Amino acid sequence: SIMIVEDNQIVSYSLEMALERKKYKVAGIFSSGLEAIEAVRLKRPDLVLMDIMLEGDLDGIQVAQIIQKESAIPVIYLTASGEEKVLERAKGTDHFAFLYKPFKAPELYAAIEVALFRSNMEKELRKSEERYATTLKSIGDAVISFNSVGNVNYINPSALTFLEISEQEALGKKTGDLFEGLKNEKGKNVGIKGILETGKEGIISDLFYPKDSALVAIEMNISFTKDKDGERTGGVIIFRDISRRKEQEIDYANLVVSAQETDRRKISENLHENLAQILAAIRLQFNALENKLEKRGNTEEALVSKLNSLLDTAMEECREISHSLSPRVLEDYGLAAALSDLCNKTQKNTGIKSRFNLGNYSGTEKNREVILFRIAQEMVANVIYHSKAENLKISLDIEENHDHIILKITDDGIGFNKEKYSEASINSGFKNIQNRIVLLKGKSYLRTSFGKGASFSIEVPS
Repeated sequence: SIMIVEDNQIVSYSLEMALERKKYKVAGIFSSGLEAIEAVRLKRPDLVLMDIMLEGDLDGIQVAQIIQKESAIPVIYLTASGEEKVLERAKGTDHFAFLYKPFKAPELYAAIEVALFRSNMEKELRKSEERYATTLKSIGDAVISFNSVGNVNYINPSALTFLEISEQEALGKKTGDLFEGLKNEKGKNVGIKGILETGKEGIISDLFYPKDSALVAIEMNISFTKDKDGERTGGVIIFRDISRRKEQEIDYANLVVSAQETDRRKISENLHENLAQILAAIRLQFNALENKLEKRGNTEEALVSKLNSLLDTAMEECREISHSLSPRVLEDYGLAAALSDLCNKTQKNTGIKSRFNLGNYSGTEKNREVILFRIAQEMVANVIYHSKAENLKISLDIEENHDHIILKITDDGIGFNKEKYSEASINSGFKNIQNRIVLLKGKSYLRTSFGKGASFSIEVPS
């Protein structure tokens, strides 16, 4: 429906006739601004044809301003005046078109159709923006958007709560300034400003934000908006607190490690108590057979002797596997003794000169010692199979303030490309090491290059 606000009866009648010819419904004709305002409130027309020069206290521009303040109804101005001041005032309102009197019916119809189409599009856009704003306000993830120079132009309630900042403080601020003190998993500062300048998009994990005298683990996703020429016009940062997820991952890893150790212990016990006993019994029988053959002067004595030797080897291998799966020295005497034993066995079995150095370490809880030993085992296995090293050193120490345990494995082998370390971490060995370090809430450091050996150290809270 279309409402006519026109104080000239001839013009208003002509407009009514023109609208009805085109099958538009006329919502009423009003000659004063006050009447028009009340009528709009009651009838809610789809569009208003507004004469600018109305008689009375309010002219058409003032009436249009009040209507648009209360609703989003489109207004088309009708005017016979070409005064610049009047036109400038009209331009200051959210009008949809000007029609200069006298105008022809096709001009009127075209202006109406364009105004209605534009109005419908703006309504849909407003609905979409409202849905978008409601979604951003209600989601648990923190959302920050910024303009082309990195200034914050939107921040949702979740982000405000996490960053403990007000909307007034955040808007207009440099995005990087909101994340001061952000660190990576190795404790190094992470500059969001630098990341935004590179234009790199994607998810960044293992970030830690200082909050309430602690570092809170967060995950961040950065994306940019661009114009048709590919120039960046701004972007969005979505981040979330993943502390609970990290705790769940650690709990799960603890369960896995605990289950692995239980399985290792069971297999070790079975090897020691069952298979080893069977092999020992077979050996006794062969000894008895060897004695009988010796007394009879049987020529098969040499064969029996060889079988005895193979049994000795099998029994020794059985003990070694059992020891590797669940070292008794670790269970009985602790980590330092187990690492010293690992060095001795490595040198004996491989010929690599292996040395253990014990600093001020005096012990920690049993489960942590088991995990640290498994890390050392895995690293020593890498040295044996890949490094071509002649010398190996394992060090175990604790920081002066007794906050962190330091385990270090060094070799003089061929080394490798450090840049490919992340690719190497995909294999099961390195993956197991990294998972165990995460489990202990520790940090790892690698120093290596071709021909200069490797040094791998970890720090874990004591």
